[in-house]
Amino acid sequence: MEKKMRILRKRALRFFIAASCALAPSVLLLVNCQESGKNPVRSLDEQVSETPEFRDLEMIRKQVLKMLVEKGITRHQFLRACRAGETVEVADITGINSLELATLTARMKADIDGLMCRYPELRKLGKSSDKPGDLESLTPFLERYDRIVEKLSTAPDGLFKAEARVGCAYGQYSTCLVLAGFGAVATGGAAPLVYAGGAYLCLCSYCSGGWVSWVCF
Repeated sequence: MEKKMRILRKRALRFFIAASCALAPSVLLLVNCQESGKNPVRSLDEQVSETPEFRDLEMIRKQVLKMLVEKGITRHQFLRACRAGETVEVADITGINSLELATLTARMKADIDGLMCRYPELRKLGKSSDKPGDLESLTPFLERYDRIVEKLSTAPDGLFKAEARVGCAYGQYSTCLVLAGFGAVATGGAAPLVYAGGAYLCLCSYCSGGWVSWVCF
């Protein structure tokens, strides 16, 4: 089990670092960037995990994974949508409202821009590789896609309310989640779907217990 977790973490990190390099400079255009509120005594990971942007990224992860179940999106549709790129095409394939997709993407971009602005160190992490991101980097998620959707759709009542039972290495998890969004935004209309896959890898790599143990395997 420990060996599988190490492999999963390596693949997750490879995805976030690789995918981030596909971002065009315009995606990271930050106007009047302020670095206020930084605490030099506390670690970057600790600070990021307590920001409203990070909490919103967590909400988006939950929302999109829920959509995969409610819309009955198959693995084939997921892959087609991720390759399509355009919001309208992604909406046609998945049945998710195009305005909702655009809103989720805009929220992700705002969260990422805000965090990159406040913590330039994150941007350096995101640009640490010259290899473009692609769907191959989501292989661990795609290999488990059908089982993940099945698990989410058959979860016992009240399972996801048991947040207190979930424990995370929040430092690593927060940075992982931010880099997942950082890379996903570059994929255009498919950003929420790609992010959901990357965020799942973060969750299963750095969190355990409660409902996390139910959906991660």
